[in-house]
Parts: sequence; structure tokens; C-alpha cells
Amino acid sequence: MRRNAFVDSLKKLEISGDILTNFVPNPGGQVQACDAMASGKKTIFVSGANDTGKSFIGTIWDAQWTITEKDREGKPTGYQICPYRRIKTPPDGIQGLVSTWSDKAQQNTLQPLIEKIMGKYIKGAKKEGGAYHYIDLDGGRIDFFWQAQGVEAYRGPKKNFCHLDEPHRKGIFHECQARLSKFGGTLWNTLTPVADSDTMSTIRDLAWLRDSIIIPYENNPASRPTVAVVYMDLEENPFHNAEEIRQRNMGMSDEEIQAREHGRFILYVVGRAFNHQQVIECKKYLIAHPEVSIPQYGYFEYDPQETNIDKKIYFVESRETFADKVDYNDGFIVKIWEKPLKEQMGVRCDYYIGVDASGGKSKRGDPTSVYVKRGDTHQIVAALHGYLDEVELANQLWLLGHYYCGVDMMPATVCIETTNYGRTTLQYLQTGLESRYVAFPPYEWTSIYHEPSIEDLKAGLHMPSDSAGFFTSVGKRPFLVSSMRISISEAYRALQDGIVLIPDVAFFTEAENFIRDRNGVYKASEGETDDRLFSSALADMALKQANAISPTYRDEREPERKSNFYIENGIIRINTELLDKKSEPKKAIWI
Repeated sequence: MRRNAFVDSLKKLEISGDILTNFVPNPGGQVQACDAMASGKKTIFVSGANDTGKSFIGTIWDAQWTITEKDREGKPTGYQICPYRRIKTPPDGIQGLVSTWSDKAQQNTLQPLIEKIMGKYIKGAKKEGGAYHYIDLDGGRIDFFWQAQGVEAYRGPKKNFCHLDEPHRKGIFHECQARLSKFGGTLWNTLTPVADSDTMSTIRDLAWLRDSIIIPYENNPASRPTVAVVYMDLEENPFHNAEEIRQRNMGMSDEEIQAREHGRFILYVVGRAFNHQQVIECKKYLIAHPEVSIPQYGYFEYDPQETNIDKKIYFVESRETFADKVDYNDGFIVKIWEKPLKEQMGVRCDYYIGVDASGGKSKRGDPTSVYVKRGDTHQIVAALHGYLDEVELANQLWLLGHYYCGVDMMPATVCIETTNYGRTTLQYLQTGLESRYVAFPPYEWTSIYHEPSIEDLKAGLHMPSDSAGFFTSVGKRPFLVSSMRISISEAYRALQDGIVLIPDVAFFTEAENFIRDRNGVYKASEGETDDRLFSSALADMALKQANAISPTYRDEREPERKSNFYIENGIIRINTELLDKKSEPKKAIWI
């Protein structure tokens, strides 16, 4: 890295043992970023993979520009401590601006870094709701702004520097540039160029940045002489397991991997959402091995007179084939690749059901899709697909859930998408229903998925709430897409060992045609469906919730439980007394 002409003077300074004074840039992107700062570039983009230190380097610069350099006697030298650019301390100090999406985003991202790096240097500050509005240091002040405030908030007094964390709107970016004109200041932007529809990194904010600045710079750096673009790679963080992160990202499209692992401005506005090679290889294997991909097609029968619980619900194979792209007039079918495992040595598999309920018997709607997954291997063992109304769907789910029951005869945990038609189906399950067989009692309450809050989902927590089912809003859709990617990656890796986790060819056909459109929305391409993908992801949500709760085993000698939720033999249990329930929930009754 090129050294500043005044670097020798730094040796005369008193060095204290903290992050700022001991900072040495990591080889690679951090060194290149500091070189760009030393070269006098006025607009610097530091684009990197998640957690590669891009925000860290930006915050280091924030501190270096606003803290005064002192000699051994503690007297100011007249300059700031930045070793990459000699900055004279102005009479009123350096005026800086740091911008994030919102006060909450600031508290969760930059603020911990600021306090860690600058804590001992902060002379004064204003906080509101836990978020800084400004901080004073001995060499200047940093004001904090949020995109949620709108463009008008960014118009005001001139600044010496602006630090934008993550992509910013075009109008805000140019307002920040205008604030720097008086002092010839510098703007640095630290970001991961990923356009998730539920975050601040929107398609629009990345599109203009990529098209107006990044591509012209990459094609001809001389066309943007005051700009520097630096990339930070996944490998550059020595504290991360890069291989583990790559494995987790394998289900992503090639373009998104370039963005998330290498910081590249690949704007995948329209294109495949998943790793195409993985999808194709899994599909080819299933087509070449019909013995593992072709299920039994049939329906369930219920015998209320049968005394053997394992035989009360039984499967009847009724046909040899059923269309993957089912027609409205075809109705629906139950598919079974693996029947429930019998109890062995006191252990029986737990099963989880995902339900993407579609438009009933509407000729215009997509078909309903249901998948059953094993809890131990995540293998898809059964499915229901086709057109049926909400009452019949509730009836089929009752049968399917009890057919794949646990060792204690509790039905499989069912996660129903409740944005539209699934809400009615869920109500029938909760209240009980009548069929041509018998009047079925309510589905076991603790075997119905209760979705976490959006805040818990973002934090990776899957503890149940009081809301039954999964409501797929715009903000929650990406969590389901992430589960799809993980399922595809797991299936691809397992296939290398000859293990088939997803035996349904139609699943991979949908994955082939699942895209991200120009608005950043994940969806099936024109004329295709995505119901199987979402039912698989919903089953995964039920699995994650079960795994999120530490196993607890019931002992009559134990004192009363003090937690709201626990697991018993792999089934979610809820302490109704702590939830102020007046009576115990009804248990699953076999009649």
C-alpha cells in the first residue's frame, strides 16, 4: 500500500492500544480501499461480500477524519489522524455525515462499530430512542441521517465528508455530493450490492448506481477520474469459514453468488432465482431413475371401527400416473414415496407438512400443493397436488397428518399459508369438520404451526407466537425463498452420495422456471407455477420452529414448567397455563 508523505510524523505520535490506533488494513480489498483514499479520489465505493469489513473500513475513515492528531505532549499538530490523506484541521472542525436506512438500521449496523472504534474519543453526543443524532469528537462532528427521512433532510450546511452505508437513492446521493462541493470533500459508500425486495437495497437504488457510475468506471476508469471502485472478497475475512458460507449460498443463482461473495454489481433483475446447474442435475437424475422418482398414486381411507391405531387410516393405490401439470378437471391425488416408518427401539420419525393452498376449485387458480417432510433427513416422503376446495383440503390434511403421526400418535405439524384460501382451511382444522367418513375432532392445537414475528424471523428466531399459519407478505417471502435454496443445495449434495431428498421431478421443473422479476419479486415465470416450491418451504418453516426449541422430556416428578414452549418427543408443546388459557387444548382423538 502506498504510504503517505507524512507517515514518518506518525512515529512521533503517542500510540494508545485501541482499535483505531492499532488498525492495519487486511490484504486485499481493505488495502486497495486505503490506497484509493490516499490517492485523493473524491468518490469511493467499497463493495464487498457480507461481513468482509467494508462497513468497518468506512467507520475507521469516519474516525480518522474527525479526530485530531496530537504529539507526545498531547498538543494538537493541526492535522487529523488520517494516515492516508493529510487533512488540515479547520477552525470549526471537520463536519461529517453518516447515512443509513433508518434509526433502527443504524443501531443494528454502524452504531456498534462507531462505539467500538470511537467510544473513547466521543466528547459529546445526542441520542434519541437509542440512536445517535450526532457525536462530537475533538476534531469535529458527525451528523447521522436516515434515508427514511426523505431527500429534503439531506439539504443543508456543507460537509467535509459523507459516508453512505448500503445503496442510497439517486436523489440522496446527489444531495450528499452537493454538500461536499464547498470544501472539496470526499464521499465513501460501503455496500453489498444485493437487491433484496424487503430491504433498503432495492432494485431501483442499485440500478441507477450500477448504470450511471459502476459500469462506465469498469469500462473506462478515465471516464470517471475522481471515482474508485474497490471489491472485497469473502476470503478476506480471516474469522469466517468461507467454505461453510459457500455451501450455504450454493442454491443461489450464479449472479447472486457473485454479489454476495465477491461484491460484484451484478444486477439480476430478471433471471433464475436458483443455481441452475444444481437444479438440472437433480432433475436429470430423477428422470434417469424412475424407481426413486415415481410415487404411488392414490387416496386415504378411514376406518372408524379399526382398533389398531396404525391401521385406522390407510392408503389405497388407485392409479399408475397423474399429471404434473394438473388440469382443473383432474381433481387431486395423494402421492407417497415413503410410507410412515414404524416405531423402532422407541423412536419414530417426526413429520412436517407444508401447505400452499390455492384457489379452491377455481379454473383460473394454481393447484394446491402439499408436501410432507421427514424431520430427521428433510426428505420429501409424500405430497398432495391438484384442485380441491377448502373443506376437502382440511379433511385431507387431517388424514395426512394423522397418517404420518409421531410415536405418541400426535399428528404431524402442519404449516399452512394463510394469505388467501389457506385461512379457511386452517379454521376448519382448528374447529373440527365433518366428512363422508366421520365427524373429525379439531386438529391438535400444538401440531399447528404458529409463525414468529417478522422481527424474530429477521433475527433467525423461530419461536411460535399466537398467530397460527404463515402469512406470506412481501417482507416474509424472501425467508421462504431462502428455504427453497437450502433445500435445493441439500438435495444436490445428498445426490452426490446417492441419497434422494427431493424425489419429485415437478419440484425441479418449477425451480427451473422460478425467477426474480424487474420489481425484485420472486415468482414463477409466465405460464408456470410455484406452488410446490412454496409448500416445501412452508414445511421447512415448521421444521425450523421445532429445531429452534431445545428438547425437553416430560417427567411427572418435575415441577411445573416455567417456559411457554417446549418439545416433547419432537412435538411442540405449549404451556397453556402460562399463556392464560382457561382450559387445556383438546388432544388428538382417534374415533
